[in-house]
Amino acid sequence: MASDDWSLTPATLARVAELPTPDVPDPDALGSDALAALERGARLGVDSCGVCGAPETTTGDDDDDAGDAPPSVECARCRAIVYCGEAHMAADARDHARVCDLLAFDADLADVDVPDADARAAAAVKATVAKLKLLGRRTTATLLGPRGYGDEGDDENEAAARAARDEATKPRWRALFKLARTDDAKPKDDDDDADANAKTAATLRRHAELLSAPLSLVAASWLFPVVKYALMLGVGGEGRAEEDETAAADKELTPAVVHVVHGSGGDWCDAAADAMWLVGYGAALEKPGVEVTVVAPDLPEGWHGVKRSVGGDDRGTRSVSFHRGRYDDFAAAAGGTKGDDDASRDSPGPCLVFALDLCEALDECEVSEEDEEGNEGGGGGGGWMRSVRAAGCPVLTANRNQFELAAERERMEDELGYVLVGMARCPFPCPVPRQSPASANEVHRRNEWLAAYVPASLAAHPASDELEPTRGVAPGKRSGGDDESGGEKRARR
Repeated sequence: MASDDWSLTPATLARVAELPTPDVPDPDALGSDALAALERGARLGVDSCGVCGAPETTTGDDDDDAGDAPPSVECARCRAIVYCGEAHMAADARDHARVCDLLAFDADLADVDVPDADARAAAAVKATVAKLKLLGRRTTATLLGPRGYGDEGDDENEAAARAARDEATKPRWRALFKLARTDDAKPKDDDDDADANAKTAATLRRHAELLSAPLSLVAASWLFPVVKYALMLGVGGEGRAEEDETAAADKELTPAVVHVVHGSGGDWCDAAADAMWLVGYGAALEKPGVEVTVVAPDLPEGWHGVKRSVGGDDRGTRSVSFHRGRYDDFAAAAGGTKGDDDASRDSPGPCLVFALDLCEALDECEVSEEDEEGNEGGGGGGGWMRSVRAAGCPVLTANRNQFELAAERERMEDELGYVLVGMARCPFPCPVPRQSPASANEVHRRNEWLAAYVPASLAAHPASDELEPTRGVAPGKRSGGDDESGGEKRARR
C-alpha cells in the first residue's frame, strides 16, 4: 500500500507497526532560548513553542507574562504541536515532518468510538491465543521465535551480523493481526466500510498493546540466554538447563515464577491474563510452565488478590495472580516480613523479575517515600530496589527508547548492584508510536527496548561460559550474598 495512505484501516495499522520509530531530536541542535525554556521545565511544542520555548498563549489569556503576544498556532495536520507564530512553524517544518503523520494517525485512531471496546479487544486476544494453540509449537516458534537470530555468518563481517540482528528483531504484528481477526471484527453489510475498518483497526491496536508485554518476555527468552536459563531453572533445575535428561528426570518440576512489575496497571483485564499464557508456550518451556504475578499500583481494585488459571496446555502459563500496590510492599508480604503465616514465608521466590518502565516506577516510589515520614526505603525507590536485590534473580526490563535505557542502566548498576548483560530492540513493541509528554517532536513506543541484568556477583563468578542464574529466594528474604547498602494530549510522563 502507498506510504502516504494514512486511512484508518487494519492495513495501515500493520504498516505503521513495521515503521521504524523516528530518532529522538538532537538536543545540541536546539537554540539558546529553547534550552533556557527546558531549564524552566517547559515542554517544547507541548505547552510552549516548539522552536523557542515561548509559553503557549490563547486568545483572551490573562497571563501577565504573555503580554501582547499573539495566540499560539498549532499544526493543522496533527494538532499535537504548538508554535509562537507562523515563522517558527515554518522553521520547524522539516523536523516536524518526521513525526507529523504518525501523531495524526495516533490521535485519529484514539478518537474512534468502539462500542464494547474492551470486549472486542479481549475477543481478539483470545482468538490469537486459540489459533496459536491450533497451529502448534513449531508454527508458533516461527511466528514468535528467533528467525535466524544469532546466525551472523562471517565473524569478520560486522555489517552482516548487524543486518541479521536487525532483521530478526523487526516488528512482527502483521501475522498476529491476521490471527486476531474474528467474525465480530469484520465489516458488516449494514456498516459503513470506513467506519467498520476504523473500529477494527482500533481494536487490533488495543489487542497488540495487551499482547506486547507477554510477547516481549517471549522474545527475551531467545534474545538473552540468561532469561531462557532462568525460566528453565524455574521448571527443571540445573539438569534441565544443561539439557541433561537423566538429571532433569530426577528433579521435581515446579512452575517458573515470574514477577511482572508495572508502573501503571490500569490496562490489565481478562484479556491481559489470557495473553500471559503465551509466556510459557512461546518460550518453549517444559512442563509445568510458568506462574506469573502482576504487581502494579493502580490495578483495578477488583483484581487485587485474584488468581486466574489460564491456558489449557500445561506447557503454557499455568496461572496469573494480581497484586495492587508497590513491589516492595508485595515483596515484604510474600517474604513474611509483615506477620504473614508460615506458608507465605515459604513461598517460592521469582526466577525472573520483568519490570516495565522501571525508571517511571522508581520515580513514583521516590515521591511516595518522600510523603511517608520515617519510611526506611529512602529516596530513589530504595525499598523497591532492596526487594529486587533480595530476590537475587535476573531482571528483565522494557523501555521506550535508548535514553530511558541509559538512565535505567545507571540506576541498576549504581543503586541496585546489577550488571547489564544484554540489550536489544523488541519485535513486539506497542504498534503505534505516541507523543512524548516531554517534547512534541519526540515519539516513542512502549516496550521497544529490552535489557537483561544479573546481580554483579553472578556476573563476576559465572558458573560456566554463559551466565547461569540460580532461582531467586522469596523477594522479602535476603539471599546469602546481599549487602545492606544499597491534559488531553499533554499528560506528563
